[in-house]
Amino acid sequence: MVRPTLSACLVPLALALVGCPPPCGYDDAQQSERDLADSTRPVFRTPVVALDDLLGIFPSPNTSGHILKVHSYMKVDHEVDVVAPADMTLVAVDHYDQGGSQYKLDFDVGCRHRMYLDHIDTPIDAIRDLVTTDHTVGELRFLEGDERIEFSEGDLLGTTGNLTSGGSWDFGLLDARRRNDFVNQERYEDELRSFLHGMCPFDLYTTDLRVAYADLFMSVRGEPLPQAACGDGSQDVAGTLAGTWFTVQGDAPAPQLVIYSDIDGTIATGGLTDGEGVVFGPFPETRGRGCFTVGAVWVWLELDPDDDTRLLRSHGDGPCPADPPEPTVTYAR
Repeated sequence: MVRPTLSACLVPLALALVGCPPPCGYDDAQQSERDLADSTRPVFRTPVVALDDLLGIFPSPNTSGHILKVHSYMKVDHEVDVVAPADMTLVAVDHYDQGGSQYKLDFDVGCRHRMYLDHIDTPIDAIRDLVTTDHTVGELRFLEGDERIEFSEGDLLGTTGNLTSGGSWDFGLLDARRRNDFVNQERYEDELRSFLHGMCPFDLYTTDLRVAYADLFMSVRGEPLPQAACGDGSQDVAGTLAGTWFTVQGDAPAPQLVIYSDIDGTIATGGLTDGEGVVFGPFPETRGRGCFTVGAVWVWLELDPDDDTRLLRSHGDGPCPADPPEPTVTYAR
């Protein structure tokens, strides 16, 4: 059911009469810490996708390419209905081409939570109509006023399968009050809020649904691991190689290398070599140096002995060398 947006709520009486949303949201800069603390934690009582439609779930965090993802991947083999798990407001949309037309949708769920879905093939018409001809492809468009659409729990949001790209799509959740811990906390406070506020999207579900979804968890390698951990966007461990590492591209830092422990206990890395996806260890994530091979290439990583927030890298062809070579790339936390 589409409900009035906040712009239709002109006086408190109108708010009460028409059931308009509270004057707050995840991006509201005027929210105080007390506002966030006092805001009601939403409860998801409706599956965002029917459990019978899922082949499995890669829980957060995980990696794709060289970036640690704070969302979970929902694995399917056919087009499925995607519905609102609670009352929510569509606040942003992006439309792009990735092996076919796809959409990213952002929703405010109450005052402090932001739910997002990505790789949605076919949103409902009301959402597709928001993408104007002058929309910049690949750029999230934030909606204002009457453009925002409110959905009730159980409303259809669209259908998806993302079958041209492996049959998985993104389900993520951010909590504006949450502060995940990183070695370089300032970087995330300023630039990377999704990592700072990311949480397991299944944590807002009722106990029975949370357990049912967790029964579908599997490792990045596809091994079923029912009731395994589902976490946040931080895998940093001070004094070790574990976590996300950045290089500078242009004027802004960009995550280029990630090293983390997957839910099956293996060490996974992304961004080690060009053209490689996720590479699995064994890898010495609890130590400050290590070398391993990816195909015919070796990669040596070592914490800077003078600054363990910097990572030195060198690589070459053949087996790992006996001694650490001169680094060719430097990363920072």
